[in-house]
Amino acid sequence: MYDAEHGAMVPAPDAPAARAVAAAGAPWLQTVARRSRMMSTALTVDERNPRHRVVLNPITDESAEVVGLAALVIDAEHFRRSVLPVVIERSLPAFFPGDTRENLIVTVTDGDGAVVLSTSADEGKGEVLTTAFPFVFYDWRLTLRGRHATPEQWARGNFLLNLTLSGLLAAVLLAGLGLAMRAASRAVRLSQLKSDFVSNVSHELRTPLASIRVFGEFLRLGRAGTAEKVREYGEYIETESRRLTRLVNNILDFSRIETGRRTYRMEETDLRALVEGVLKTFEVRLRHAGFTWYLESAGASPPTVRGDADALSQAVHNLLDNAMKFSAETRDIRVRLDRGGREITLSVADRGVGIARGDQRKIFERFHRVATGLVHDVRGSGLGLSIVDHVVRSHGGRVTVDSEPGHGSIFTIHLPLAAPPAETEGPRPAAGAATT
Repeated sequence: MYDAEHGAMVPAPDAPAARAVAAAGAPWLQTVARRSRMMSTALTVDERNPRHRVVLNPITDESAEVVGLAALVIDAEHFRRSVLPVVIERSLPAFFPGDTRENLIVTVTDGDGAVVLSTSADEGKGEVLTTAFPFVFYDWRLTLRGRHATPEQWARGNFLLNLTLSGLLAAVLLAGLGLAMRAASRAVRLSQLKSDFVSNVSHELRTPLASIRVFGEFLRLGRAGTAEKVREYGEYIETESRRLTRLVNNILDFSRIETGRRTYRMEETDLRALVEGVLKTFEVRLRHAGFTWYLESAGASPPTVRGDADALSQAVHNLLDNAMKFSAETRDIRVRLDRGGREITLSVADRGVGIARGDQRKIFERFHRVATGLVHDVRGSGLGLSIVDHVVRSHGGRVTVDSEPGHGSIFTIHLPLAAPPAETEGPRPAAGAATT
């Protein structure tokens, strides 16, 4: 290497820059050794060592033979820190006059993708233009990016936003339409339920009133010639009046339940005596309609529960009334009392039309009536089972149903015992069971 200070050629020092120059100049030694002539002496760049990039310029004599080699080692760190920022700062006004350059972010990355220089920490949102360095640092990239979105990008973004909002608005409108239709359907259904309720209750009231009027006229006209007939007509009048009273009580109790004013007087109650009393009030209706009924119980001691006797009587009455209404040709009703663990069960079984499995969870809802063929011929308020369910749950119990269409139904009331159960015997017919 030429030492300008001493004006002589000296061995190259053992330094990274010197080794980079030696490696870059090695191919030219062959050119010098062969005394080759160079038709062109353009600059070349050697970048095998990224930290010490070398710019080479061959030196020729008058006969175009290579007699020397000028080499410039680039200080990459100095270029990055001192040269590059100044060049970019001076060049921007020439290409981007006025406020345009304020909207521009310039970024330089090296061959590994690391950021060498950036005029802003903001990543920008506009279009991107990338190019490689044209001389030396060929693996570096210069990137120009708009700080703000372009009109095209803004329009595209707003179009997507408007499309999304339109979709949400359509979904809201559809949801509103669905809710409106649901509300209208519910209003129509409630109106229909109201009409059916008024019609059915009117019929239910009319039936016992008509019977009471007829038998009252018989008595007034003296058609009861014997004491036996007077007793029979009196039984019919009493039975129908009790039936009328129960119907009115159902409606009044439902109103109290709806307003939360229904209260119960809890006391120890002999459930067997209570059921026998309800059956006694049904005896005339059952006998007149051709029913056979049984009362069975298990255990020697009377089953005792803590509850409101009137409310429990009403629940049993409603179950028996349903059993009568929905019995077809086989007119057989069985009432059974059983004890198991800390509860007593009261079941009312009929051999009527039965209930489909899909309707069994709905029958305890107010006004719900099962859509069977018989239901159109049987009148009712649709409140009976709803009141039964409320009464039993208020006594800490539950109501279950076991039914199949065409094979009848078994409704079972589960109530907690008032005291620990005594020793039980096997099932036996009750002493006061009636069979007709």
